[in-house]
Amino acid sequence: MSVGSQSVRLAVPSAFSGFLALLLSLAGMSAFASVPQAERVARAMAESNAAAGRAQALRIELNMRIGDGPPVARGELVTHPTGMARLELRGSGDLVEKHILQGSRHLAGRNGERLGEPRSFLPPLFLLQIDSAVSLTAALEAFRIRADLVGLAPCEEHDCYVVGDPARVAPPRVDEEGKRGQDRDGIGVASTVGGGEIAPLDDRALAFSGQRPATLWIDMEGFDVRRMRLADGVRVLFGPYVMFDRVRVPSWLQVEEERGSVRFEVVDVTPVNAPASAFDEDWLLAPSTTPPAPDQYPAGSPDAPERGQR
Repeated sequence: MSVGSQSVRLAVPSAFSGFLALLLSLAGMSAFASVPQAERVARAMAESNAAAGRAQALRIELNMRIGDGPPVARGELVTHPTGMARLELRGSGDLVEKHILQGSRHLAGRNGERLGEPRSFLPPLFLLQIDSAVSLTAALEAFRIRADLVGLAPCEEHDCYVVGDPARVAPPRVDEEGKRGQDRDGIGVASTVGGGEIAPLDDRALAFSGQRPATLWIDMEGFDVRRMRLADGVRVLFGPYVMFDRVRVPSWLQVEEERGSVRFEVVDVTPVNAPASAFDEDWLLAPSTTPPAPDQYPAGSPDAPERGQR
């Protein structure tokens, strides 16, 4: 045991040491056994999405910040649980940037011209809206998140299920007869009790070898999404969840990528009627409808939006 720069060795009787080792082993098995089947996690998350009022098309007003500075753009995000979303940002100097997600396909344009390599300003927030476990599983797989892999890990002040990371999944054990052990929920349990050896994960777990896998982090209590890592390495962090009328959403989201990070603060949320045509590619080049950026309002203007949540 390390204390500061000092190293301290504790003398433990051999009998007690063996008993302690057994307790630690059983505690580890208990932790693994608490991981439910992947299908149950998907179902619980889908139910949480519905209970939060998010399983409908939503219009979300945003302020965009870089670091601790003032808002640099004001935006309007429309996201649909069927897997479509669009984001329109207006900054100073009449800058208008638009993004569309059609499933996992990302398109963007700026001031009426297409962008070849757009920033990742529009993560798949519709994963927080899908109210069907089957549809949610399919959407996760579309973003290369292995929905059949569920592990455990701490995330800030929460304990989270980690979906998609084979390194966090307890491997199945092989007992003396060569049979794989299963816990009560059907998830493999790591154990060396009875002389069994740890079995390797199957080959599918290596599908994203050579890079960090895409993952979704869901807190174990309310099944709220706390973070996600996409297949291209982009990380999305979510702030505390708050209510806007009857819809519960993160108060902010932060997108971190190699080119820098930005934070979007949620100003307002309203349900909308958003047909598929609202997410058409032609919208990228259409005139903007988003209100001006915050710094374009005259001081004391009654039209200036108020910051914060309702």
